[in-house]
Amino acid sequence: MSKQQTEAQILLPNLIFAGTGRAGTTSLFRYLADHPSVCASSVKEVHFFDDKSPDKLDEDDLKKYESYFSHCLPGVPIRMEATPLYLNGGRRIAETIRRAIPDVKLIFTLREPISRAFTVFRSNRNKEPQTFGDLTFDDFVAIGLDGEQVERKVKTINRAERISSYLADGCYARFLSGYYDVFPHEQLCVLFFDDLGKDVQNVMLKVTDFLKIDPHFYDSYTFHIENRTRSYRFSLLHRFAYGVNMKLESVLNRYPAARSSLRQIYNKVNERGDQGEQISELARRRLQKFYEPHNRELYAMLKQHIPQYKLPEWIVSSRDR
Repeated sequence: MSKQQTEAQILLPNLIFAGTGRAGTTSLFRYLADHPSVCASSVKEVHFFDDKSPDKLDEDDLKKYESYFSHCLPGVPIRMEATPLYLNGGRRIAETIRRAIPDVKLIFTLREPISRAFTVFRSNRNKEPQTFGDLTFDDFVAIGLDGEQVERKVKTINRAERISSYLADGCYARFLSGYYDVFPHEQLCVLFFDDLGKDVQNVMLKVTDFLKIDPHFYDSYTFHIENRTRSYRFSLLHRFAYGVNMKLESVLNRYPAARSSLRQIYNKVNERGDQGEQISELARRRLQKFYEPHNRELYAMLKQHIPQYKLPEWIVSSRDR
């Protein structure tokens, strides 16, 4: 790296939540953003490294990245962003991040892949009813696993590719291995969505220990769940609200109490009480078969790199199948 690039790192992040989506990253991002030793990026998901490669980083790129942290005061030790898609880039994005910010710490939150796939399905049906609104979850799984031969009937091959990609995102080992190959394991922290629901306080103790910041800030902290997947009554209103939120995110992030109040009001107006479809036994069996070898690979990888961790049952049970 050039001298200019090294100097540009002064206001680059030293913490990245790098994945996976629909696994609690928004909540963790908000909890840490409230900590006095942490400065969050002006928008949560910067997506800087999505299309970058190690040989295509220049000073102008890094200055653009730095602009997301220009509000951070020099005395605040942690600067962070959270882009869940970074995990899916595997080794390419891992190498690019390492080249740009060699000492950065990365946190990954993983979720049982079947429940994650169902949440992704519901989220996309809310955001894009014109593309996904006519599908049941059984349809979603069939299209994702059987691909073009199903979708050719309705001439929507692009939708098949997208759904296949969404399901493949739950094959965590194939992506996470690239990060373990590139970074010292001391710079990586793996968390589990399961633990967020059971004991969020203990999760934050693990995070604060990883970052070497004061854990007592969370002793009397009120933890709110952010970005919970919901069903909405009016899809057009939801798409409009989602677009407004994306445009005003950097402003709303400066006023977390106002952001929270507006979200609560919106959910009261538009949330549907009936959460609708559940996962059928057929879909569950098909996805279990699909994810089983990947969960087994993940178990072996995590036991190698973090043997002291207590792994969730969906990973542990895969070793015996």
